[in-house]
Amino acid sequence: MVPLYLFFSDLGWINTHLPFVVPSLFGHGLKGAIFVLIFIQFYRRMPSVLEEVARIDRAGPF
Repeated sequence: MVPLYLFFSDLGWINTHLPFVVPSLFGHGLKGAIFVLIFIQFYRRMPSVLEEVARIDRAGPF
């Protein structure tokens, strides 16, 4: 992560959205550690949200 920070700092991309957008446009975004953590958090929350929606619609857990 430190080399990437230094690289983005040299480009002047610190405090902008460019470090997130540009690598993902070239296919590197899915391999980056930050995107892996984002996907893990998304999938951890998904089942509980689906169960809450099912309860609202008066459906059972199955």
